[in-house]
This record gives sequence, structure tokens and C-alpha cells, in this order.
Amino acid sequence: MGRDEQLPHLTGVWQGDDLAQLSWIQHLFRKVVSEWTFDRTGDFAGDNAVLVARFVNARNGKYFTQFRGRRVFLVDLADENYDFRPEIYSNFLGVFRCYWSNVFRRERMFPIPLGMTHHDFGITRSFPKSSERQFIWSFLGQMNKSSRPEIARYLGSLEPHLLFAVDETKGLSTWNVMDGKRRRLSFERCTNILLDSVFAPAPMGNVNLESWRVYEALEAGAIPILEKRPTLDYFTQMWGEHPIPTVSSWKQARTFIAEIMASSADLDRLQAECMNWWAAKREEWSESTRAFIQRLERMPVPTGPRDFVHPMHSRPGWQVVELLRHHSLPAMKRRLNLQLGRFLSGKKLRVSLGANSNIKRT
Repeated sequence: MGRDEQLPHLTGVWQGDDLAQLSWIQHLFRKVVSEWTFDRTGDFAGDNAVLVARFVNARNGKYFTQFRGRRVFLVDLADENYDFRPEIYSNFLGVFRCYWSNVFRRERMFPIPLGMTHHDFGITRSFPKSSERQFIWSFLGQMNKSSRPEIARYLGSLEPHLLFAVDETKGLSTWNVMDGKRRRLSFERCTNILLDSVFAPAPMGNVNLESWRVYEALEAGAIPILEKRPTLDYFTQMWGEHPIPTVSSWKQARTFIAEIMASSADLDRLQAECMNWWAAKREEWSESTRAFIQRLERMPVPTGPRDFVHPMHSRPGWQVVELLRHHSLPAMKRRLNLQLGRFLSGKKLRVSLGANSNIKRT
């Protein structure tokens, strides 16, 4: 192996105490990171590292200037609002970040999927075929936001299904309250439900089309159903071509599910296509991570923010427009009502800081 082909061995530095995506990030960087350390206070000041952090936008920018010119790469995990600060990114050779947007320059910015939280089912395990699963679809979590009430409205007649809402939604009756207290499903129960579900609707999260549901469904052999918008086919633009069902509305999803459920052979074929794609993609992302780092190590040090973002980022209102592209009309209406409620109650319109982190902020 020649000098330019040698694998770059780096130290992974995990800042903060939220380890939700640890196993996923370790998988992505396994070809370049030889060891992991945990920096709970956010004081790391070394070299030859992959620095993994949350809410980078809320940190003291001066902290990151020490990495300029060093062999350090940043992983920005939590920024679904696109609150990033390009001047922070420009201190690193390259940046990996969740939540893709075409505002980022791929020369220096590598988009990584959110992946799974806390667990990895293991793609090599033997899953029940879709035609052998109990639930046509399942959904567990908050229902009263984004496009989620439309899931209950349009998919509710597809039986059997399991819908477990942890909040109150107008017009929707659930069985999650007992003796005045909200029920909670155990991690094991949630896992088993996914393993027994044919489809797993994966609606947008708070403000972004991407969520952990997509990847956790794939790990369980359930087929996610993705959303797209008139101006944004988010997952195709981030991943490339893929076999996962993608719909413009949950009404369209109902038609798709009803038609394919009529053929066990077609159903199992779709599941196999999705699972094979996912297994291959996991490996592709890990190799692409290695290749990205290796390529950047041969490039000059970044000269400034424009190496990481396109000029459109500086246009007034870019962030608002980008977030609106993720919303359907019902989701937009619910978002506006939520923000209005926050404003009237004196709360901030957006929350950009994690509640459980010890990292220093300004």
C-alpha cells in the first residue's frame, strides 16, 4: 500500500454526555478512528482527531479556532434548524454533519445520516418476512405535530395496526393513559413492535424531514415510508437512488399500502430490496467517510466559510425558506400555531440547546 493509500488513523473524541448515536458514529468512522475518548466538559485541545459534538452553533466560537491548521475533523450532530455557523466550520479540515442541505459544499462537507439511537439491531440477523408480520403498520411517539395527524386519518383504516401516541391529538382516541398517568412502552416492547410491523411511517421530525425512525425501521426489517415535498425530495438528494417508498401525502401512502398488501410476493420483494439496499449503504457510507478524510488531508487548509457553504446561505431569509421546504401545508400550519403559542407565552421561538449536556456554552 502506497503512502497516499494508507488509512488515516485518528482518535475519536466524543464531547458531552449524550451517547444516543454513539454506535452509529463508531460504525461510520471505524475505518479511520483507532480509539475513542470521551470529553464530557468540552475541553479537548489536541490534534489528529475526529471531534464529535452537539449544538456546535451554541458553543463559544473562540474554542474552535485552536484547531485551524491541525489534522482535526468536526462531526456536527444536532442542527435540524440549520443554525450552523460557517465560521466555526472553517477551522477544520472538513466537517461531517447530520441534516443535509444543498447549501453545503460537498468538497468540504460530508452529509451523514442520523442513523439509529442507542441500539443497533444488526443488519445480518434473520428478520421475519413482511408477509409474516402481525401489524400492517405501526407508529409510536408524538402525534400532535408536523404531518403526523394525517397518518392516523388516512392509515387508520388499515388493520391490523398499532398506534401509540404519547400526547393528546384532537380527534384521536388512544389508550396511552391509565389512572391519570401516561403509559410508556419499554425499549424491548418498542423493538418487538418494529420487528412485527410491515411498514413504519417515518414522518418529518420537529422541522426536518429526516428522523431516527427511518433508520431504526430499516434495522428491524420494517419498511419505512418517507415523505417528500413539491420542491424537496430530501432523501433521494442526500442518499441517491433508493427503493424505499416515498410519498407526497399520507393519503397516497394509504393507496400504496393497500395495493401492495394484496400480493405477499410483491411485499416480500420490496422488503428484500430495502434491506439489501440498507446493508450495502451502511458499508458504502463507512468507506466514503474514509475516502473523504483521506482526500481532504491532501488539500490546502480551508481559507474561510465559503469553502463550506454556497453564497445562498448569506441571503436574508435563507434559513426560513429552507425549513419551509420541509413542511407540508398542514405541518406548516401546526408549526405556526406552535410558534405563536411560544411567543404568546413568552418562550423562545426555537430551542437550539440540548437539555442534557455538560459542554460549556456562551
